[in-house]
Amino acid sequence: MKLTFLVSLIPFIQGALGSAEVIGGSPATIDNLPYLVSISQSGIYTCAGVIIGMDRVVTSARCVYGQESSPTSFSVRVGSSKRSSGGTAVTVSKIARNARFNPDTNDFDVAVLQLASSVTPGPTIKKIDIVQPGQEPVDGTECVASGWGDLEGQLQSVILPIVNRKNCNQTYVGQITDRMICAGSEAGKGTCPGDRGGPVTCSGELAGIISQTNGCELLGLPDVFTNFANYNIQSWITSQ
Repeated sequence: MKLTFLVSLIPFIQGALGSAEVIGGSPATIDNLPYLVSISQSGIYTCAGVIIGMDRVVTSARCVYGQESSPTSFSVRVGSSKRSSGGTAVTVSKIARNARFNPDTNDFDVAVLQLASSVTPGPTIKKIDIVQPGQEPVDGTECVASGWGDLEGQLQSVILPIVNRKNCNQTYVGQITDRMICAGSEAGKGTCPGDRGGPVTCSGELAGIISQTNGCELLGLPDVFTNFANYNIQSWITSQ
């Protein structure tokens, strides 16, 4: 009962905090994270995303949910440590959201944005390789989550250890599917709602994206990420 109560508090804590930034992490720059992009709709920051091709960005399905027919209202900023200035802003020409996305459980939480023009690779603009299918990081693996969160200020990265699915499901009352991975459980260290869509990397490969946070780790519960090692997720991404 106590666990269910704690989990039920998560949406309320998120709402109270707004879209706060990665906490308990270290300052970073786009030179360290050249595959990280910011996504805006009508000039307002909405989410982070990840370059997986010079004309393709992957992000959370929730970031574009209900807006699939208005791709040109979105733009992607590449090559900047600031989420709303610097670098280059490119208009989105097409939005592909996984049709199996469940907004209640965050299952199949993935979308691909097609850019109106390809970006030019350089020191601050690079694509990242996705982890091989089936190569899900094991319990205890230290992975890195990155994002801006609510504030225009400092880009942040935080190291989070993978939490095995069985233990994570005990926290989230059986809602963690094979399309999800969990990481982090230390209070005061993790991601926040404004980081959604940002990268989670393990050994330099893209293992997933930030999907579900739990009030910026105030409760010391694991964050949930879309699992790119899952065959259904990865095959959908590559087909777009």
